[in-house]
Amino acid sequence: MMRKLVAGIDIGGTTTSYVLADSEGNVLADGTMPTCGFGSFDEYASVLALRIKELSESLGSVHSLVAAGAGAPSVDFAAGEIVSAPNLPWKGRLPLSGLLSEYLGGIPVCADNDANAAALGEMMFGGACGMKNFLMITLGTGVGCGIVAGGEIVHGERGMAGEFGHMAYERHGGRQCGCGRKGCLEAYVSAKGMVRTLSALMAETHEDSEFRNLPFNAIDASDIASAASRGDRLALETFRITGRILGEAVADAVAFADPQAVFFFGGPTASGDLLMSPLREAFRSSAGPLWKDNVILELSSVDAGRAAVLGAAAMAWKKHSMRPHIGEN
Repeated sequence: MMRKLVAGIDIGGTTTSYVLADSEGNVLADGTMPTCGFGSFDEYASVLALRIKELSESLGSVHSLVAAGAGAPSVDFAAGEIVSAPNLPWKGRLPLSGLLSEYLGGIPVCADNDANAAALGEMMFGGACGMKNFLMITLGTGVGCGIVAGGEIVHGERGMAGEFGHMAYERHGGRQCGCGRKGCLEAYVSAKGMVRTLSALMAETHEDSEFRNLPFNAIDASDIASAASRGDRLALETFRITGRILGEAVADAVAFADPQAVFFFGGPTASGDLLMSPLREAFRSSAGPLWKDNVILELSSVDAGRAAVLGAAAMAWKKHSMRPHIGEN
C-alpha cells in the first residue's frame, strides 16, 4: 500500500530545513541547505524542490509525496507569497507556494509565517497540546510571534499578524533594523541583535573577554552562549540585557493577547536558563498583576527543535484535509 507523506519546510534567514513526515508527525527523512548564495529566488526554489524530491525518492517507491507546507518570514498567508522579508536576500513579492508546487510536480503547497508554523507544531506535538490561547516567540536571524486564540492561528487582514520583532523597543532612534526602521525589538534580541549588544559592551567597557580579538562577523549567538557558560562576563551581560529586553516586551504582548502560555523557539533558546532566567525576572517585574504569576513561560518542547518544520508539515495535512491523528492532552 502506498504510504502518503508531506514535506515540511522551514525557511530561515541562514538555513532552510526540511522533513518528510507521515500523518502521525513521524519524520522519515530530513535535510538542510543554505538559504543564501543563490542568484535568484527561482533558483533557490528549484534547488530546494530538487533536494526534497531526491529525499522522497531515497525512501523508495512505496512512498508518495502528496503535499508540502512551508514556513517563512513575512508570508502573505492568503497568497502564499513572501513579502519583502527583511532577513532574506530577495525583495518584493516572492511566489513561494506557486514556485514550489511547480518544481515539485504540481502537488499542492501552502505557506505561512514561520512563527505560525512553529505555533502549530507546538500545539500539535509539544507543550501547547490542548491549549487554546498561547504565543510562540521565535528567535533567530529575525524575531517573530505566532498567536493562537481560541485554538486558531491569528493571521490578521493581510496575513501579517504577529510581527513581534518590529514592535518598537527604542521609540526615537535606536539600532537600524533590516525592515528599514530604527529601534525595532528584533535589532536587540535576535541572534544578530545579541552580537550587536556584545559589540556595544566591548566598546563601552574595558572588561576582559575572549571576544576582544575576534572580528564582529566571526561571532554568532552560539559563541556567546558557549563563552557565557565558561564565565565570560561580557557574554553573561549580553544574555542579561537580552533577557531583560525580551521579558519586558513579552509582558507588553501578554497584556493584549491574554495567553495561557508563551513558548520560545529558535537558536538563542538553546542557551536555556542563560536567556530564560533574566527573561522571567524581567517579565514578572514588568507584567501587570493579572499576568505576572499566571502565564507560563517555557521553551519549546518539540524534539530536536523541530517545532517550525513539523508545524509546516502539519499545516500541509490540515490544509489538504489530511489532519494528523493526534490526541489532545
